Amino acid sequence: MPTDPCCLPHPQRLALAALLALAPAWGCTNWRGEAADTNPCASCHGSEARPGTTLQQAAPPRDLAGNTEVVFPGVGAHEQHLVGAPTHAPVRCDECHALPATDDAPGHADSALPAEVALGPLAGRGGRSPRYNPARRTCTDTYCHLGAEPAWTRPRSSAQACGSCHGLPPPPPHAASDQCYRCHGNVAAADGTFARPEWHADGVLDVAFTCHSCHGTEKSPAPPPDTTGSLARASLGVGAHEAHLRESARSLGVPCETCHAVPSEAAEAGHLDTTPGAEVIFSGVAVAQGRDPSWDREARRCNQVWCHGPEPAAAPSPEWTSTDGPLSCGGCHGYPPPPPHPPIAACGTCHPAVADGKGKIRSRALHIDGIVQIDLPKPGD
Repeated sequence: MPTDPCCLPHPQRLALAALLALAPAWGCTNWRGEAADTNPCASCHGSEARPGTTLQQAAPPRDLAGNTEVVFPGVGAHEQHLVGAPTHAPVRCDECHALPATDDAPGHADSALPAEVALGPLAGRGGRSPRYNPARRTCTDTYCHLGAEPAWTRPRSSAQACGSCHGLPPPPPHAASDQCYRCHGNVAAADGTFARPEWHADGVLDVAFTCHSCHGTEKSPAPPPDTTGSLARASLGVGAHEAHLRESARSLGVPCETCHAVPSEAAEAGHLDTTPGAEVIFSGVAVAQGRDPSWDREARRCNQVWCHGPEPAAAPSPEWTSTDGPLSCGGCHGYPPPPPHPPIAACGTCHPAVADGKGKIRSRALHIDGIVQIDLPKPGD
């Protein structure tokens, strides 16, 4: 019956140390990353028949008591760590143990089982305070497993564990998208696999993105898609973005900064650090002529923006996620506007720089720009 090596009596461990003292003082660090015909470390644990470096051969399965099942802490998740997977590179032995320079080095075979766990620099990245709990057989607060507390004797495959270290996607302020490749294209591929698994969980956050990594496309950084990947106009993150940014026969596109504070970098305050959704901060044409507009998220409407109502008493702007067609000429102001505007629909009569006598816009740059261009006709014209 296999014996849990945690229960090996201390004298048995000391007997092993005495046996090692009779053998040549092989240096484990001399074998790191090399292949060899013989592997003295594997004579006590691991297997020389296993492919890989001598350190990979020397690690369990096969602990000091001959156990090979993962339920024994001397075996546990050694294999999952030491053998590379589609999601990560092999983890070095010295990330969890102090590798002895020789077999009889202090801390190697001179103390009771289980083996001492001395977590290395990877586990402590990001200001973590990693520790191993031998009673519970779990790691806590390690960079490589983040908030998760994996059970050493209940290892899982990479496919099962995906999303257990950080969310998939991570929680805010991370964008609500699980398309990792959009911001981590050096590591993740578009099909959900890892292009460079050795760069995943390696202590370095590889981020290479532009605005359209999280929303929009290469043609335009504005949605669609939004940060959730939605393309539907009914989604609040999509809404009428395209309608505002697209030039039309009546106007130029509305710059992003009219409704948002455009960040110079992703981590800038006000960009990713608030919820829910992007902040709406009006400027430019929206606040023309002293307007004090506001965004009603619940009603999904802008109120008192100049661009949707040059007349102060104008109705609220259209519902943001409405799928109605383009606004008519009278969609923002009356056609003609109400008194005291004269009852004339021939816009070019008083606004010849902007429109002709039939209402066709001559200068899109001068229409919906925050300035009412007036050139009243002279008597007799």
